[in-house]
Amino acid sequence: MNDRSLWRLLEKLQRWEDEARIRERKRTPKAERPRCGARCRDGHPCQARAVWDRERGEIRNARCRLHGGLSTGPKTPEGKLRSREGARRGGQISAERRRGRRLARSPSAAISAQDSRQMEMAQKTQENG
Repeated sequence: MNDRSLWRLLEKLQRWEDEARIRERKRTPKAERPRCGARCRDGHPCQARAVWDRERGEIRNARCRLHGGLSTGPKTPEGKLRSREGARRGGQISAERRRGRRLARSPSAAISAQDSRQMEMAQKTQENG
């Protein structure tokens, strides 16, 4: 028996052992696995099964594939930055809406806000110019 065939035999034996170890793990039947439970558009809880991690033999993050069960969140620094930027933009939009509602209620606030915006624009043009 040459070295190559010996290596193949060892690799096959290792695969068999790994498969046997996986089979020996306690498995949870699909019927007993937890449901997603996220609220659907009509208000009832989602009845789909949560995403199952086969390697660990447990649920991933308690949600189905349609409600974020496959997502593990951003891992790279660039992805985390992109996520933070997206969350921050939402706050700016809501702040602008609040400002607009406040200005609609009182005319004197609208005039002072317009003056302050004009001053900000003038400062920006001076800095850039």
